[in-house]
Formats: sequence, C-alpha cells, structure tokens
Amino acid sequence: MDFRRVNVEEEESTEDILQAKFPAPGAAEVQQVTGEVRAQASKGNTRGALQALLAQPPNQAFVDAAMEVLASTRTGDIAGIIKELDRVDGLVRYLFWGMERVGQGKVANGGVVLGWLEKVIEVEGNGSIVRCMTDRRYT
Repeated sequence: MDFRRVNVEEEESTEDILQAKFPAPGAAEVQQVTGEVRAQASKGNTRGALQALLAQPPNQAFVDAAMEVLASTRTGDIAGIIKELDRVDGLVRYLFWGMERVGQGKVANGGVVLGWLEKVIEVEGNGSIVRCMTDRRYT
C-alpha cells in the first residue's frame, strides 16, 4: 500500500481511534474477578491477586479490590511483585484511580498508593506513568 496516496479523510478519524474505550464489565464479571482477587489476597498470594486483576482491561469497577490487595502487601515485597508483573501500566492506572479516591471507601490511606507508585518508578522508570497519563482510552 502506498501511504502517500491514502486519502486520510476517507479513513477512520484518529480521534475515534484514540477515544475507543474498553467495554464495561457486567455485574457477573465484576463479582467473579473481585471474588478471585480477594480469594488470592486472603491466601497471602499478592502476585496471583494482581495477575488476576490485571488479566482484565483496567476498569474503575475493580478499584476497590485493587486497593484492598495493595494495602495488604508488605512494603518489602512490593518491588519483587512489580518485577514479576507483565502489565505494570494497568497497575499504574489503578494507582491513579486510587489516588482519586483517597479518603473514600477502601482507600483510607494515600500513603499506600504513593508507596506503590514510588516502587513502580524505582523498578520500571517513568515510562509506565507517561503511557498511563497519555492514554486517552481511560479518561
């Protein structure tokens, strides 16, 4: 395909592509995922809980479950857990949503969220934060 001859006005607008959002999960899916996440967390398996959570596209319906897992994790284990995660960008999205909810519901302490964010920067650098902030699918 010769890209110099493509009429970009005939193609989908980039605004539509950038604004595409993930479909909202149904109530049954929310219950299933949060149940699995809480079950893993209650066994002390933080990695398994976060992997189950991050297997889904990030959605605000799962923020409370994510914050429960993050709050129950020992500080010394955080860096090791982050190194093993495949989807750190999704974790950063949950951290940002958690910051929005400090003082409400399950997010009573913003220090937990900031501690995780600090470890993400130490392990992964600023890239996941920049990608999260510029991704328009989650605005």
